[in-house]
Amino acid sequence: MLPFLAGELSVSVRYFSTFANVNIGNCDDVAETFGEGPGDKWKSWAYNKRLTIAKEVEKLKKQVSKQKVSEKTKRKKVTDFISSKGSRQEFEPLIGKYIDRTHVEPLHPKNNSCQQIFNLILYESIGKSALASNITDFDAVSPTSPFYKLVNCLKRKVKLSRLAKKVIRWFNENKELDRFQYRFTGQDSRLFLQNFMFIIDSIKQAHDSAKQTFSLHVFAYMSIQLRQIVSMFCRVVNISQKNIAELRQSCSNFFRCNCLFSSVSPTIWTVGHIIPAHACDVFQKYNLGLNVVSMEVREAKHMAIRRYSQNTNYHLRWMQIFQHEFVHLIWLRERGCWSDKISRSKQTYKQQRVTNGQACFCGFDKGTEEETCCYCSHSFRAQIEKSVHLKKILVDSDLFSVQ
Repeated sequence: MLPFLAGELSVSVRYFSTFANVNIGNCDDVAETFGEGPGDKWKSWAYNKRLTIAKEVEKLKKQVSKQKVSEKTKRKKVTDFISSKGSRQEFEPLIGKYIDRTHVEPLHPKNNSCQQIFNLILYESIGKSALASNITDFDAVSPTSPFYKLVNCLKRKVKLSRLAKKVIRWFNENKELDRFQYRFTGQDSRLFLQNFMFIIDSIKQAHDSAKQTFSLHVFAYMSIQLRQIVSMFCRVVNISQKNIAELRQSCSNFFRCNCLFSSVSPTIWTVGHIIPAHACDVFQKYNLGLNVVSMEVREAKHMAIRRYSQNTNYHLRWMQIFQHEFVHLIWLRERGCWSDKISRSKQTYKQQRVTNGQACFCGFDKGTEEETCCYCSHSFRAQIEKSVHLKKILVDSDLFSVQ
């Protein structure tokens, strides 16, 4: 939606962000920052430059239209020209200067980040399982293999049965095990962030090498930081200046960890830089959290409307939908059918036992006399934290090639 309103290319291979002049060639620079200061490498797109590029593109299109080449070639010349200008602008913004007031929508960065971390865990489990080439059906996978244990954990422990079924179908239908594609929903992300330590622990083996063990700790650190990020940018009213500072630090940690020990995608870069900047801007302007611009509630409303429409008469459908909505959202609530406690519990990204101190901060089990679990107290965790803080790798080079 934003590229359309901004007059940009809907899919820009090199410059991927509507909010900053970052490109795929420099997005993994761990030392650089986003902002409007003289020391910031990445900055917001200047509106005047948008207009200038749009005029140049319009002029080029007139020249290309007279050439006797295919439409595909004409289009490629236009997109190559835009890329050569260090831009993604094709037309003048449809909403004018209001494009500078847009903010990142937090739902999809949250879901995409959870999806990407899960993909890392999934491929690590398959690699550790060392499956024979003749095993092309999940039923033939050994129950003792990390891959089988991962799927079993998704189904039974984490209650992500739809994701588990998708993994099984993908394994059965893709002999080459091409890139796993699954769109996380808001509910999937919440369950993943509440239970990521059990998912990671499910692929742990007693004979893991140091490199394999280190990978598990990298996944755990990424997930902890993402949970902290999501728990703060998915708020509307319960937000403070202290929370904004914590959000900025967690986003920085998450981005640096991916830079140092994995890879950086457009989603990772957006979470690391745009999310904290826009959350700070929204808080300063409206004293509200970034979730005030989220699409998650709207999507949930659309699902509710579809549910209401199942028991309606075709000719009176909308009147009956509004009646159902009134009863569900107002009439029943006025009579105390749903308490605030129940509503809040659905939105938390920490398990209740973590809040009560019955489990470690990461969500994993710990001893009654211990302050942290075996993962948080491991020496690898301290090495990762120190590397992230100093923006450079301080561990053995044989350990950190997490893919």
